[in-house]
Amino acid sequence: MGTKFQGATMKRLWPFLLFLLILTGTFADAAPKKKTKKPSSTAFLSGRDYVLGVRSPTTLSWNDAPLRETLQRLEEMQKIAVFLDRRVDPGLTLNCNVRNKALPAIVRYAMNTAVLTGSGTTAPQATQTAQTGQKPQGNAHVKVPFEVSQLGGALLYAGPAEYVSHLRTIAAKQREAIRKLPEDLQEKWLKRATLSWEELAEPREILTKMAKKAGVKITNPELVPHDLWPEKRLPALPLVDRWILLLGQFDLTFQIDEDGTVTLQPLDLSQYTLTETYKKTESLDEKLELVRELYPDTEISKSKSKVTVTGIQEVHEYLNPSMLASDGILIGGFAVMSTASDAPTATRSKRASSADDESDAAATSSDSRKGTRGKTGSSSRRSHRQTAGNVQPGRVLMSGKMEGPFFPILKQLCQNQGLELECDADALVRAGVDLEKRVKVEVKEVSLEELLQKLAENTDCKVTKQGDKVRLEKK
Repeated sequence: MGTKFQGATMKRLWPFLLFLLILTGTFADAAPKKKTKKPSSTAFLSGRDYVLGVRSPTTLSWNDAPLRETLQRLEEMQKIAVFLDRRVDPGLTLNCNVRNKALPAIVRYAMNTAVLTGSGTTAPQATQTAQTGQKPQGNAHVKVPFEVSQLGGALLYAGPAEYVSHLRTIAAKQREAIRKLPEDLQEKWLKRATLSWEELAEPREILTKMAKKAGVKITNPELVPHDLWPEKRLPALPLVDRWILLLGQFDLTFQIDEDGTVTLQPLDLSQYTLTETYKKTESLDEKLELVRELYPDTEISKSKSKVTVTGIQEVHEYLNPSMLASDGILIGGFAVMSTASDAPTATRSKRASSADDESDAAATSSDSRKGTRGKTGSSSRRSHRQTAGNVQPGRVLMSGKMEGPFFPILKQLCQNQGLELECDADALVRAGVDLEKRVKVEVKEVSLEELLQKLAENTDCKVTKQGDKVRLEKK
């Protein structure tokens, strides 16, 4: 009897029970789900916007800010990609207040200050030293553990100073080798594309996927050791630069054969140098003194009228006649002196307008010898503050010597300062203007406009500057 009653009761109740099951499932589906973290969707700056972005003066302040998270926020705020070398401690704590400096100088300053003041640790490879261009302790030329350079004219690279100081030279040498390959391989290795990977990605897998997508065969991918990387998204870079970025962190490089096959090889930084010959001048001798001090491995040989130098790309940029001796060797090609409030070669003037300063702020962007030159957050354990604004520092006054052919010096000076040179060189030559006329200029605490006028003083040319453009005409 009891059994029959229970059976009848269950028959009447099962529709209600089914309704409860459906209702429970509906609420379960509506419950918040843990979101999978996606790579940042920041639209990175490129081309001229990138050049202007890396040279614009900015003010930033950090208090107990972890390095990796801080760089991620910088990317989102400045829209400039920043890559942190795996050999740098990502937990390095940043404590600094930096005013009126370009982004590369700020990152360089913050990282080196953290290490030099004992607030972080670094891997053994990162203890090498090189010229910083920005002075953490206010000295004219300081050797530091970390440097900031750039790759592909689209990305800032922060890492061990010895490696980073060679980064653009490595890229230049790889491009030299690529230019000797068949045209189809040249096109493949210089083609730009974005790259991203998820959390805990293995670099060997990232490399093999890149190779497969590009149709490249690697003979020895096992040379890339096992490692796990945090997620990252990179801007569009040439294939050659994407391989340099990945392999260099493991002290590896690569050789491309005529048939397109790639062989990984140990990276020997001493093999990555460029050789140039210069005309002997007093200003060159002055610059060579600094080169010998900071890069003693640089080979310098002199003849009666010429000097042959073998060294990294930045050494050659420094020895160019358009660079002032007091500028210093600028790793990454960043002209930091005009945005550095403590630069010993610059005197700040209260009489200048913000427009003058914006046009004088300087930086360079290059990935080869032939390239173009120029919120509050908190947690229970730490807090950090990051601010940025349109800074209006005073105009920068320049001091130093220049000697060499007029037009090449003017052209390089404009590139160094992020300025666009407008002229019809052929028309000027037809009009009888000697663009190769040798000039010798020595200035002390003059503005960029005054330096340009001084440079053209004894030529048949007139130079005028308006904003970020320089116009060259016949007098």
